[in-house]
Amino acid sequence: STEKLAKADIDRLTLDKVPRKFAEQHQIFPVLYDVDTNALSVVTPDPNNLEALRELQLASNLKDLRTFVARPAAVKAAISKSYGGDIHAFGTLDRSAHQQFSSMLNVYERNLLSDEQIARDLVDSNFRERTLSAESLSKNASGRGSPAGGVTTDAYLETLNVLVSLIENTRADLRGHSSHVARLSRKLCERVGLGPGETGAIVSAAYLHDLGKMGAYHLTALNVSEYEGHRVAAEKTLTAPRRLMEGCGLPESTFAAVEAMYERYDGSGLPGQSRGKDIPLGGRLLSIADTFADLTQNPRNPFRKILRPLEACDVLGRYKETIFDPNLVDLFKLTITGDDVKGRLLGDRRLALLVDPDPEETTVLELRMVQQ
Repeated sequence: STEKLAKADIDRLTLDKVPRKFAEQHQIFPVLYDVDTNALSVVTPDPNNLEALRELQLASNLKDLRTFVARPAAVKAAISKSYGGDIHAFGTLDRSAHQQFSSMLNVYERNLLSDEQIARDLVDSNFRERTLSAESLSKNASGRGSPAGGVTTDAYLETLNVLVSLIENTRADLRGHSSHVARLSRKLCERVGLGPGETGAIVSAAYLHDLGKMGAYHLTALNVSEYEGHRVAAEKTLTAPRRLMEGCGLPESTFAAVEAMYERYDGSGLPGQSRGKDIPLGGRLLSIADTFADLTQNPRNPFRKILRPLEACDVLGRYKETIFDPNLVDLFKLTITGDDVKGRLLGDRRLALLVDPDPEETTVLELRMVQQ
């Protein structure tokens, strides 16, 4: 954690195992060296940088190299403190994090509030205009900087990830939930074949879908459909994410996805304005990803136990055509179980090229071809 890195006093023998220039270039910081086993433990924000890690192991003649993950800013501060002697490195980091959190979510003031207090704040608080822009979600979805000086898609989503994680951190049953939903949503968007802009908008919705809903119940499409208490709670907080984030310039499709995630495929959901494919695609994707994450991570889900991925997929399958889009459930199960459609098509069969302007229609056709 950042706190442990700030308190750590790394000895010179350990620091010498990773040259300063190498540490700064690859953001790899040594934390512990075991002389007896010739093993070095390092922290890095990018554990998938295998080439740099192998280079370090060979250059330092290490028998074992153990990698742990830390925030990019924390690793940078640790390098400045230990190699450069900057005793204020983490102090600057703490102030920066506080300012960023306060400016983005000034309603919360760093602490979760009751639903009643949030409602009062939404009425009384004068929101100042946000400086972060989501322009890149539609215009610069490649992840590169925007010419007008706005933020990149990747940077914007990472900011949402950090801020929402701070909010969820106070509840053990929801810790890391929105990040998991965002990862699942991205996989499903890519599998459906959505473009970068549409994907970015839906992933943003995944990060924000529980904002302002931190009551006694964790609300998903499944339990909102099954339990009256959950439905009442969902009615009260349905538009909370929009009210909290409307000044950030997010695409309308992001808010539409969040507000449609409790709709049912049969038309009897919340707010009950749409059914079938009339429900925004983002809402249909989000309802599946959110319910799956709840079933596989939250011990307080409707089954009162954490389900295995295949068990959770079976639960989704029971509610096809009632709560969930049947085609998206089938596609999600194929994605989660690793039974990739293209892999099966390319096995010992002819290759078929599908050209259609509607990604949903091509997805349905792919599924039918696999079933045959």
